[in-house]
Amino acid sequence: MADSRTANANVVMSRDLGSTNTIVVDGGSENGKTHQFNEQTNYVPKRAIITIFLACASVDLLALMDQTMLATSLYIIGNALGSTAQVSWIASGYFITSTVGQLMYGRLSDIWSRKIILLMGLAIFFIGSLASSLAQSVLQLTIFRAFTGIGGGGLMTVAQLIVSDVVPLRERGKYQGILVSHFESMVEGQWLTRFATRALW
Repeated sequence: MADSRTANANVVMSRDLGSTNTIVVDGGSENGKTHQFNEQTNYVPKRAIITIFLACASVDLLALMDQTMLATSLYIIGNALGSTAQVSWIASGYFITSTVGQLMYGRLSDIWSRKIILLMGLAIFFIGSLASSLAQSVLQLTIFRAFTGIGGGGLMTVAQLIVSDVVPLRERGKYQGILVSHFESMVEGQWLTRFATRALW
């Protein structure tokens, strides 16, 4: 009976609770209980949601492809810089700082605005990537890539937080699913790197 009562629960939108963004779950007449789930109080227009989502998806894609493309070309980078024994630290430095950055950026974006933290992450990522392209040794490249990871970790975290903020609760799963599907860029990044390697080297 408990399963049947749960299956018969109705989810309705209420306009009588002072907010059009309140979802009420009616558990049925037997228990007489309702549960309210409140969304954000300000709706964002559909066109603005799509624009914001595309921007966040592009940022997420950029960070993911950057990780994969570098990992695929480590051996070539080691040969170019004259040290293949230490190239593993290049990727390790990025992943360590990126992981730590993901933990920090979520809280920082709560204290300040998401926009400011995202722009800060983009600036760190751009400066670190530019410095990495000018590195003359494996040590320099490792340091610059670790600096880049500080921004890269924030890009993925804040982009997903922004999508959760602007998308209505009932549509959030769809948008988050599309955003998570960008992990296929890890495969795309490998193919792009192999193609560029064969073309340039």
